[in-house]
Formats: sequence, structure tokens, C-alpha cells
Amino acid sequence: MLVQSNITTALLSLSAVASASEIALYWGQATSTQDRLSSYCQKGDADIFLVSFMDRFSSASGAMDINFAGACSTQGSNGLLKCDQIAEDIKTCQGLGKKILLSLGGSSGSYGFASDSDGEGFAETLWNYFGGGSDVSSSERPFGDSVVDGFDFDIEMGSDSGYAALVTKLREYFDKDSSKQSS
Repeated sequence: MLVQSNITTALLSLSAVASASEIALYWGQATSTQDRLSSYCQKGDADIFLVSFMDRFSSASGAMDINFAGACSTQGSNGLLKCDQIAEDIKTCQGLGKKILLSLGGSSGSYGFASDSDGEGFAETLWNYFGGGSDVSSSERPFGDSVVDGFDFDIEMGSDSGYAALVTKLREYFDKDSSKQSS
């Protein structure tokens, strides 16, 4: 009887997840055919947009690069792209109830961590440059004062070292930020 009860509970749980499903789309790598992020949000076809990619990062070297296939080309004083149009679009999308995640990794680039402490240290960098952190002026943040709703990990190469620590630390930051929910 216990086995049957667990199976029924599992089926009910799966039904609840299926009825509350959301559609997520990657945005940022379609070069010449890519419309503004806000235009996709306004179409209403997706609920979550994965702005892609941060394709170079390492806590040990401090390196960090973002690549949105020409959607922004101005470089800030810190060497990172300054993406004013994307920043504006993030606010538009969030105003429409869409979630915006910054996607890390991808099929090319140079990224990863040597240890858990490297991953944990990089969480602070992500939080300050893209999340609700305040240790970086908005003029240095690639998306200005726009704040992403979370981070997506599209890790296709390297080891898995440091990622669990990164996620754990990011959850701590999100849990302290009343304007965002961790998930």
C-alpha cells in the first residue's frame, strides 16, 4: 500500500509541474537576425529568457567576458561590454512578468574553477555585476542598474569543480534580496 501511495503522490506532483510549466528561450547569439530582447518578451511566447552568454570567467584570474553577438559593442572602463539597450530591455521584460537569467558557459569560451572557494568567490562578482550587489558602481555594471532574476549554467566543458559552491553562495545572496526569489 505504501508503494502505491508513493506512486500516486509522484504522479500528482508531476501533474502539478506540467500544468505550471514555463517556456525558456536563449537570446543573444543570433547575430544579424536577432531582434531586441524586449521584442521577444512582448510577443508573449516565453516566460524566461536566458541572455547568453558569459563565455569567459574564472575567479582565480578575475577574467570575465560577455558575448551577445553584437547586441552591444560599447566597452566600459573595466573592459566589460556596456549594454544599455539590453539593460533597458531587461526592465521592459521584467515589467511584463518575464524572468531574465544571465547564462554562463556555452559551447565555446574559457571558463571554470579550480576549487569550491574559487566558485564561491565568483558568486560575489556575479552578484555585484549582474545581481542585487552594490560593491560595483552602476556605471561599471554591463546592464547598468538592471538586475537579472538569476543565472543559468550551460556548462559544456571543463570540470564540475566549484559550481555547487557557486550556486550555494548565489542562493544566499538571493535569499537576502527581497526583490528576487531563489529557485
